Amino acid sequence: MRTTSTILLMMLFFIIGCNKETDESQEEIIPIKQENHIQAKVDGRDVLIYQDNSLNTDTTSLFSFSFGQSILSDEEQADTSFYLSGYLNGESLKISFPMEQHASTYDIVRDPNPASPKYGYYSYAPELDENRGFLVFQTQNFLKEAMPAQKVGEVSVKVLDWEKREIAGTFFFTAYGYYHDWNEEAALISPVDSLVQVNDGTFYFKWEEDLDISL
Repeated sequence: MRTTSTILLMMLFFIIGCNKETDESQEEIIPIKQENHIQAKVDGRDVLIYQDNSLNTDTTSLFSFSFGQSILSDEEQADTSFYLSGYLNGESLKISFPMEQHASTYDIVRDPNPASPKYGYYSYAPELDENRGFLVFQTQNFLKEAMPAQKVGEVSVKVLDWEKREIAGTFFFTAYGYYHDWNEEAALISPVDSLVQVNDGTFYFKWEEDLDISL
């Protein structure tokens, strides 16, 4: 009797374990478009920006898309990172993460280090007015506000093929609001009590230019 109960318990744990693995694998599978793009759900609303502007919808005269490398440095560190940025219809979406040899996953941590190579950014200003300010949302605590460091997102590079010059991955993050006041003689930036949730993010880029920094 005891043996039968033990076998049943083992079978139950096995079934639960299989279901858990299936659920986790389903959560990780997010289809990634094979055109150069960056996209995400911002507070539940779809934002999709292609590098090829002919694929975008409802475009205005203001459009940009960029991919490249940057060197971020301060007194404590010097980092080389990838960045991917798109601007369309008054919306801007950007991510940055370390530039390395192999695909990896990176935590986005909100801390008082404005030079961190891992961050996310979003802004929406459909009618830019130089006499008015605008609101941006980012994961960096670049004003070095007093708050404990915390994980606010993640960038997962799924593909990094240096021979084919191809990179793809997923991301999510919580971004915090900052108001840029252009009415001040010197640009004034102040935190606001507002944030956005950026989820189900994907990116893909196949580059042609040389990346000069060797790893």
